[in-house]
Amino acid sequence: MKRLKHILIKYPPAFLLLVSVLSLFSCHPFTEDCHYMGGVAVRMDWSDLGPVPRPDSLVALFYHPGYGPEIRTLRGDTVYDSITAGETTMLLLNVPPGLELHTGDSPGESTLTLPTRFEGSLRVSDGCPPVCVWRDGFMVPVEDIIHRTAVPRPLTKLIILKAYIVREGVTADVDTCLASLSGISTVYNLGTGEASQNDATVRVRLRQAAQEEEHTDTFTGSFHVPGVKGENPNRFSVYLVLEDGETRRAELDLTRELSTFTEDIFTASIRITITALGMDISVGSWSQGSSGEIIIQ
Repeated sequence: MKRLKHILIKYPPAFLLLVSVLSLFSCHPFTEDCHYMGGVAVRMDWSDLGPVPRPDSLVALFYHPGYGPEIRTLRGDTVYDSITAGETTMLLLNVPPGLELHTGDSPGESTLTLPTRFEGSLRVSDGCPPVCVWRDGFMVPVEDIIHRTAVPRPLTKLIILKAYIVREGVTADVDTCLASLSGISTVYNLGTGEASQNDATVRVRLRQAAQEEEHTDTFTGSFHVPGVKGENPNRFSVYLVLEDGETRRAELDLTRELSTFTEDIFTASIRITITALGMDISVGSWSQGSSGEIIIQ
C-alpha cells in the first residue's frame, strides 16, 4: 500500500496512463465495446404470408443498443455466427427493386422508402412477391446459439381495383383505362411499423379482362404500397379512351372506404357509366382481408 502511494505521489501522470491502458482490456460482455460473440439460428415459417410467392432472399438486420445494425442475408433456414452478444433486435425483410432501405442506429431510425417521380407520382408494379417483415427482440448468448422461428408478415398493402364500365348509348368500346389513386404513403418506419408521408399518387394502366356482357367493359389492376392513411384524401381518378378517339374523365373520393383499411388486401369494385353526355362513377362494392380471406363490407 505504501508502495502504491509512493507511485501515485511520484508518478501521477504515469499511473493514470497505466489505469487507462488496463481499462481497455477489461469490460462487461454485454457492452458495445467488447464485441463478445454468439450465434442466432433462424427457422423460417411462411404460413402467415399466404398463398403468394416467397422472396428469394431477405435482408437480416441485427440492432444493438447504441450503434447501427449488423447486416446479413438470409436464404431459407440459416445459422448466423459471429453476432455481437447481448441485447438484440432482429428484423427480416425483403427489398425489391424500386424501394430504398435506409438504416439508422435503431429500428425507429430505419425506414423503407418508395421514391417519387414527377409531381409526386410513384413507380409501382404488381409487387410479386410483396414486401414482408419479421421483428423480434432477444439476448444473444456469449459463445452460444439462440434459436428463433421467423414468421414474416406482409408489410405493404395490396390494393386491387376493378372497373366495370357500362356504355349507355355509346357504341365504341373502351380502348384504354388509366387510373390514379392519391394519398399514398411513401415511408415505412421499421421501428413503429407505421407508414407516413401520404402525399404521393399511384398512376397505373388497368388491364382489360374478358368481356362478360354486351356494352360492358371490365378493367383490373393491382399494386403494393406502404400505406394509405394520413392527412391527405384518397382520390381515385379514371381516364378513358374510346376506340373512336373520344375521351372521358371522372374522379371519386375513396377516403371513407380506405380509412378502415386495416388488413393486408383491399379490393374496390368501381362502377362507371358512359353516356353521350359524360360519365358517372361510383363505388359498387369493396372488401378487405388477408391471404384470400376477404371481409365483405
